[in-house]
Amino acid sequence: MLDAIRRRKRIAQIILLILIIPFAFFGVERYFSTGPSRNEVATVGDSAVTVAALRDALQRQSDRLRTQMGEAFDPKLVRSQAFVEEVLRQLLERQILLNEAQRLGLQVPQTVVQKTLAAIPVFQKDGRFDFATYEAALRAQGMTPARFEALVQEDLAIEKLLRSVRAAVVPPQNVLTLLRWQEEVRRVRWQRHSIDAVAASLPVDEQAVEAFFQQHQDRFQKPDEAALEYVVLDEKHLEVPPVPEEDVRKAFEARKAAIAQPEKRRIRHILITASNFDDGKTLPAEVTQLLAQLRGKDEVQFAEIAKNRSEDAATRAQGGDLGWVTKEELPPALAEAVFAAKTPGLLDPVRTDFGWHLVWLSAIQPAQTPTFDAVAPQIRAALQQEARKRRFTELAAELPNLAFDAVDRLDPVAEKVGAPIEKTPLMPLDALTLNDGTPLPAALVAQLRSENARRGENLDPVTLPDGRMVVVRVARFEPARPRTFAEAKADAIAAWRRDHAQSQLVASLAQQVETNASITKWDGEKRLQRNDTTLPRTVVEAAFALPRKPGVHNVVTSGDAVWLLELVAVETPVVTDNDARAKSLATQLHSLYGDVHYRAWLRTVEARYPIQIRQEALREFTAE
Repeated sequence: MLDAIRRRKRIAQIILLILIIPFAFFGVERYFSTGPSRNEVATVGDSAVTVAALRDALQRQSDRLRTQMGEAFDPKLVRSQAFVEEVLRQLLERQILLNEAQRLGLQVPQTVVQKTLAAIPVFQKDGRFDFATYEAALRAQGMTPARFEALVQEDLAIEKLLRSVRAAVVPPQNVLTLLRWQEEVRRVRWQRHSIDAVAASLPVDEQAVEAFFQQHQDRFQKPDEAALEYVVLDEKHLEVPPVPEEDVRKAFEARKAAIAQPEKRRIRHILITASNFDDGKTLPAEVTQLLAQLRGKDEVQFAEIAKNRSEDAATRAQGGDLGWVTKEELPPALAEAVFAAKTPGLLDPVRTDFGWHLVWLSAIQPAQTPTFDAVAPQIRAALQQEARKRRFTELAAELPNLAFDAVDRLDPVAEKVGAPIEKTPLMPLDALTLNDGTPLPAALVAQLRSENARRGENLDPVTLPDGRMVVVRVARFEPARPRTFAEAKADAIAAWRRDHAQSQLVASLAQQVETNASITKWDGEKRLQRNDTTLPRTVVEAAFALPRKPGVHNVVTSGDAVWLLELVAVETPVVTDNDARAKSLATQLHSLYGDVHYRAWLRTVEARYPIQIRQEALREFTAE
């Protein structure tokens, strides 16, 4: 019984502003046509993907990249053909899955959707679903509750379909073979020879060093350097007008009914099941006798009897306590009886699919509607945050044109966003950061090497990893150039010594192995597994690359040392079907097999829903 209630309370961890699953789709280029109508970008069988749907999806993906993938984000990215086609690809695959779910008659009741939404943490306040928070979160994404709930209902249906598609059988022998490979242990001993120690003892041959320098000049270049000026657009620091009291009250009135907490009741029960029930109306003798025993008892005595007589294993030890429940969390007949009671105490027996319930109503918590004063600060803060987000979005859209129009001046940008112009010292491009230590996104570092940057022009705005946007110009640029031998002499000597030391060590150790020279001194020995982290990764991989024959050797370079390895022993683990490790590995393989099965299934299902894409519809989203 308790398990059934817990299932009703289970959190479905989805918030799908756009469905994100491990897409295994195919390229969209072979589906281009002129088939769909002007307001459609594509058709999938008899269903359409509209231009508006693609526009919304692109906006949401763009926002997600801006806030979560700042280092990879560039304003030009979301206008690229590849980006637009990728988002369209996701919509097409989602539509295929939705079409198939509908064909199979997979439906999700509205009650399941509501429970799913109520369990999503981002929509909760103080651990409970809060409609004001819910509505504000959707509004910030440009969505209505009705539209979002329709998407969630579709996604839950798709989730049902995917669970069956991804079901896969993993042969037990495959699991055991892989587990033996993973758990194999090798006892290895080694000598570790420091390259730097040998290098320090090498005499310097200046002619050889200079020849080495001439052969490897690319290793001794002075890198590109730049000093930057920049302006940061930060949502947290944007000034917005105070929210009028009237707007706060309007928001409260609009959401008052939705934020009300439903009535709750705390109950205990004794469950009696039997193999031969009558029609469900006449009390069985066992229930009648137990009811007579309970009359006149208090809650403590009820709980003691429940511990001995209840057949609900999940609550028996707790005296039948089901805790606080809402009407929707109980079976209909039980809910009717519990919520019809006027006062706490023993209720009449109730028949459900679980059996007969003898119920004690412990307490009643009436439905509650928060007062305006109680929620006004949260509503005001949410409205102000929305205003700040809208302002950020507006300024983010203006930044590219603003930076372009100002050419090589940042003061118009700084004035518009209300932020100062900051300056960095001259540094190598790959080491440049903002003054607060924020590393420059790769897209920005790439721009810094352009001709526009060297002319001091404002560069395209980019998004930082924390969601802020920045407009940068190069105030001073020093291009990379080869250093002379005199400038690089000390570095050239160190590099020449190191290369020669490494070559000498590798040759010397390899000769020992080839001649089977007796090795009597080792620096260390241990039992290794493949996931060992105490030795360098290249050393561990080299140890497991050795033939499974004790006494074999390998020479490997790792970082600042050359290692001589000897395999001492191989330990093959003993594993069985009921090994806990095998069960865990089987779960992982099940997921991998499921992905493979899904990809194959998807290609088959695609034939059922022919795809046509109207290429000219994409031009709206890719035009500069």
